[in-house]
Amino acid sequence: MVLYAHGMPIGQISESSEDSFNQATLITCVKKQDFKLAKLYLMQCYSGYQGNVSILWNELDKFIETRKSKEPEKYKYMNRSEFLGEYKKATIYYYQEIFKRLTDVEITDISINGEILSIKVRVNWKNEWSHYVVDQPNITYQGVNVLGVDIWPLQVFCNYISELFTTVQDKCKQIPWSSWLNSTNKN
Repeated sequence: MVLYAHGMPIGQISESSEDSFNQATLITCVKKQDFKLAKLYLMQCYSGYQGNVSILWNELDKFIETRKSKEPEKYKYMNRSEFLGEYKKATIYYYQEIFKRLTDVEITDISINGEILSIKVRVNWKNEWSHYVVDQPNITYQGVNVLGVDIWPLQVFCNYISELFTTVQDKCKQIPWSSWLNSTNKN
């Protein structure tokens, strides 16, 4: 199986037409076939992502609009904070349903701060897929795929250089430059 698509760390896969689903759904479909894939090539960004994902959403207005358009009588008198509670419940249900059949993906926290919904998930997509492939899955994209090259190592390198530069700056701030300059001017 070969898949080319757009992807996100939480597992969302989308087509150019913006139709999307979660790779957990794809894993479930493969699992239902009751056999393993001979080879697997996932070529979307973050297809092999391992780690913690934290996503902030402020889609409350869209959620309210959708609910009111589908069932106007039911939601006619509901206030914003009641919608916020419904929004959280619906999101929790959505992700619990998607991830419930997986072993290497886990929701660690869902909370609301104001109207912003925060979801934290621990994922290991490569390990999750390895249960359904005879050979190890060929999933090379830990980060963003740019023209067929995973820039994840470049992102890690840039983060390292940034941290190193900050450390050097902090060390330089601790040097008593005025005494050093005075000693060099005397020589």
